[in-house]
Amino acid sequence: MNLYIDIGNTAIKFGVDYDNEVQLFFTMSTKEAIMDPHDVLNYLPVEVDHVYISSVVPEASKAMEILFKDYPVTFISPLDDSGIEVKIDYPEELGTDLLCDIAGANKLFGYPSLIVDLGTATKFILIDEKGVFSTCAIVPGIEMSLNTLNKNTALLPKIDLREIKPILECHNTVDVLMASAFYSHIDMINGMVKRYKEATNYPFQVIMTGGNLDFIKDGLNFDYKIKYSLCLQGLKVIAEKKED
Repeated sequence: MNLYIDIGNTAIKFGVDYDNEVQLFFTMSTKEAIMDPHDVLNYLPVEVDHVYISSVVPEASKAMEILFKDYPVTFISPLDDSGIEVKIDYPEELGTDLLCDIAGANKLFGYPSLIVDLGTATKFILIDEKGVFSTCAIVPGIEMSLNTLNKNTALLPKIDLREIKPILECHNTVDVLMASAFYSHIDMINGMVKRYKEATNYPFQVIMTGGNLDFIKDGLNFDYKIKYSLCLQGLKVIAEKKED
């Protein structure tokens, strides 16, 4: 059975084939994986035939390559076939996380679609009415924004997204700064989706994914579909195309 690994800046997700999809079975901090990745082997639920990896963190890629040195390992390339035509200025610079999101969204939902991926960065990825990816928007994610406040504001404690208060219940500096960053990020997402709707002349579905989705989804004012671990699903799509 194939093992699929999505290496992001904050977390690494591991999945295996299950009922024609990828089942997420383990997540670990990217920093922890770089320092000591060996715990991963204790969590493998099946015997692995081949390891497919999408990575945006070279140091973590090396750690996984060493960890799985006894297995066939394939790293996804920005130029691999995702099932969607890519028309950007420098295709070789495309992040494989975006490529996998595109592949997964096309396989599961079709097009046109706007993928909103809430990870370390918040990404807006458009697959147009012709099935072409040619543009996206990338902004700092909610945790990155809050952590920037944390690093540059002496009064702020460690950020916990579960402790954000309603905007009218913030009566001290800490609560105000945290809530301001949090709700402004939600408003940014609502505004960006509205902007894409106004800029296109066709309706599209919105697909939400990413580790921070549960924290913000109740504040969204548009219809959307949810697919957790969309990148892993797309990684499987690309891997199967490489095997053909």
